Amino acid sequence: MTLADRYGLPVTTSSAVAVERYQDGMDNLLAYGLDVVLRLLHPFAPFVTETVWQELLWTKSNLITEHWPKVIHKPSTAIAKRFELEIIEILAAKQKETDKVASAKLQKDLGWQPRHSFEEGFAQMVNWFQDNAALWPHYS
Repeated sequence: MTLADRYGLPVTTSSAVAVERYQDGMDNLLAYGLDVVLRLLHPFAPFVTETVWQELLWTKSNLITEHWPKVIHKPSTAIAKRFELEIIEILAAKQKETDKVASAKLQKDLGWQPRHSFEEGFAQMVNWFQDNAALWPHYS
């Protein structure tokens, strides 16, 4: 059903072209919306979003290799900042859980044990960078 059929508009040659252009624009808008939603949902539901992504006609790669959507307008409200922090916390927790599973698998399969806790290793890394600041004069 076309837009003209839906609203009972008379279809002339020019209006048929206009309706077709409008529908093409809506299709493009819907495709863009689906593209962005899949990219945003991928960290939370990777298998589902990857499966849907593979079925799309305009995609040629895996979703996991695609870039995060570009921000067109970033509101500076307190609510937006709080939401952004919550998303960062969720992603950090997910990454931490993934790292725990990987570490447990290495420990179980290979008998590997970390030499330092994450906190100790991070502190040592920060200290090394501070002690060797002369190695990167452009960044200090």
